[in-house]
Amino acid sequence: MAGKPFPRLIYKKPLDGSVEGGSTIVDGKIYVGTEAGDLYCLNVTDGAVVWKAHIGSDSNSTPAVANGFVFTASEDGVVRAYKQQNGELVWTL
Repeated sequence: MAGKPFPRLIYKKPLDGSVEGGSTIVDGKIYVGTEAGDLYCLNVTDGAVVWKAHIGSDSNSTPAVANGFVFTASEDGVVRAYKQQNGELVWTL
């Protein structure tokens, strides 16, 4: 590994509740759900919260992002879709 620098921590962002699923990075934003029942959209460069939506239940799923929406599932058995731009809830299933 000569000549290759070790990875370093860029920043830490405390969130309400632990992150038990994965995160998704799209267009400079990080999408992540927490066991406290929140979905976050974070700025990838500094970790600032762009928006936060309340899922209402523990979310162990990795958010999916497509066609301007963020999709997530939670332990209450509900799948939800939010607007990627502002976190507004669009539908539940």
